[in-house]
Amino acid sequence: MKIKGLHIIISLIFCLGINKIGNTQFYTGSFQEFGKNRVQEVTFFWQYYDFQRFRVFFYGNGQEHAEYVAKSVHKNLQELEGFFETELDGKLDILVFNR
Repeated sequence: MKIKGLHIIISLIFCLGINKIGNTQFYTGSFQEFGKNRVQEVTFFWQYYDFQRFRVFFYGNGQEHAEYVAKSVHKNLQELEGFFETELDGKLDILVFNR
């Protein structure tokens, strides 16, 4: 009787151990909160400034940065086109991220 009870306990421990090994074998990383190459979805409320040759998109508190970028692009766009030896066919879209 004691040997039969010992076999049952060993079998239970073995089954529980196999279950744990099986879960770690197929771990997909879904419990990570952040990391490299991990898609993180955040909803942004985008706003933009629309100019004749370009648009500057920004969100949240990025209005001052967007204004600075718009002034810089307006000032330097012809110089950049000369440097790259091409002219833009359509509007240039510029995204300004806060961080």
